[in-house]
Amino acid sequence: TEKIFVGTGEGMIWPEEVERRINRGLTSVIPLRDGDGNILRSRTYDVSLTYDKYYQCAHVWLYGYSESRQPLTQEAVLEDISADHALKTVTLEAHPHTAVGAGLHASIHPCKHAAVMQKLVQAQVDGGKEVKPEAYLFLFLKFISCIIPTIEYDHTIAVDGA
Repeated sequence: TEKIFVGTGEGMIWPEEVERRINRGLTSVIPLRDGDGNILRSRTYDVSLTYDKYYQCAHVWLYGYSESRQPLTQEAVLEDISADHALKTVTLEAHPHTAVGAGLHASIHPCKHAAVMQKLVQAQVDGGKEVKPEAYLFLFLKFISCIIPTIEYDHTIAVDGA
């Protein structure tokens, strides 16, 4: 069998992980052949959070780069967003705190964040688990991972998002 190693800039991804990502239908996975096997090109995103005063919750902004640190096209960014959310919950907008002309950011609209987070917290409580304030951010990341399934999240604590 052929060896598949994938460089991510933070180590290697083993064949099982490559297969898992491909089976999940990640459109951002671009296999290339070189002398050592297949390489999976990765994309990097700057993630920023702002507070949306109107909805009184976090507003997530993403700005993507290719492996060569070139800004992603709008089409490439939308490839990483679930089809159910692209150009609906996630739109491309100017970031309110960056320079004019800095490019469009993927904006995860905050209108439903509070309701979804209340449901996630309530599911934890109904399951007999205590929800500590510091766990809220990790639950929020689990919620965001449904919208952006192609991004790998490093959860440093275990949180069951029911």
